[in-house]
Amino acid sequence: MSSTAFEQFAHSKLSAFVRTVITEFPFNLQFLDNLLCISTMHPSEYEEPDNYENDSGNESESGSSSVDVDAPRVAQWEDDEDLEDDLSSSEEEQRPIAGPSRKPEENIKSIRNDLSSVSYAALLKARRALAQAEAQSDDSENSGSDAEEEERETGNARGTSLSNFGQQNAARQKRKNKHAPVEMSAKIPVSRKKVVVDVKKKVHRDPRFSALSGELSVQKFQSQYSFLADMHGTELSNLKENLARAKKLLRSSPRDLREAREDEVQKLEAALKRAESTVNRDRQEQVTRVALEKVKKEEQEKQKQGKSGWWMKDSAKKELLLKARHDALVETGGKAAVKKAIEKRQRKVNQKEKRSMPSFAPRTPNTESSSSLKRHRTSSDSNHKKRRKFS
Repeated sequence: MSSTAFEQFAHSKLSAFVRTVITEFPFNLQFLDNLLCISTMHPSEYEEPDNYENDSGNESESGSSSVDVDAPRVAQWEDDEDLEDDLSSSEEEQRPIAGPSRKPEENIKSIRNDLSSVSYAALLKARRALAQAEAQSDDSENSGSDAEEEERETGNARGTSLSNFGQQNAARQKRKNKHAPVEMSAKIPVSRKKVVVDVKKKVHRDPRFSALSGELSVQKFQSQYSFLADMHGTELSNLKENLARAKKLLRSSPRDLREAREDEVQKLEAALKRAESTVNRDRQEQVTRVALEKVKKEEQEKQKQGKSGWWMKDSAKKELLLKARHDALVETGGKAAVKKAIEKRQRKVNQKEKRSMPSFAPRTPNTESSSSLKRHRTSSDSNHKKRRKFS
């Protein structure tokens, strides 16, 4: 192989190596420019020192003459700073220098041509590597901050004023895209009360006052709950039987059980009174409802014939209900039941009038004061008699 062919082959290998270095390793931009300049230089433009061969020959000769191979090895101590200086100086000497013969415009053109041949994916990879290296360097610089600054930042975060909180909130709301998630700052304290899952609150509804139930229809209500009156009647009959049995046991009960059975009889009597009042109320409601429905139907028929509207007065309604109750008593109990009801009503009215009348009875003297006066008089008379006897 001739020298020119070997130089061209070496130049192509060097340029390929530079491209791989750009794509694989994150170096500085200045170092990459130097590598690109070296790769674009022609092999004839490399500068070599003139005395390279002479120096190498002299060194080989002197080394062969002066150095004894069989001599013992001697360790020499050197300072770390001296070693670092030697290494830096050797690196600077070994660093190749671009030839001054090429013009800067030609160098720029050659760099552009080489970069145009590099794939776009390789350039993107190199740019990401450089950005990652710069971010790591910034993080290392920021990590060396003092503890005082951190304490001051935490103190400011804890004691943020309303204005700072507003600024932070405005900065938090700014997003690059409206579909992007909201970024929360770690300096803002999170509230302890946090709703993770929204649970629907249970709303308690009363069907009596709900609009979904519709309006109240008395006829429909009575037809659907007509079994309640029958239940009240059966309950009243059961209580009467239980009360009769409890009274029978009370007559023949021993002393130790008498008090408990008396309490049981009292409870049954109170329950019987409540049941009777419930049954009577159901009966009166039924009588009232039937009487009012009868009058309502009669008025509707009269209005169909051409009569104008008519509304019952309270006094007329009271007379109508009283007559309906009287007729119901006659049907169930006869004239004896009517007479008994009238007497009961009369006793109630008389008691009410008696309570409302003022009392004109004379005021009775205080018996305690008169008896005390009598005792005082008798004691004084007896003492007076004793004094006369001793005198």
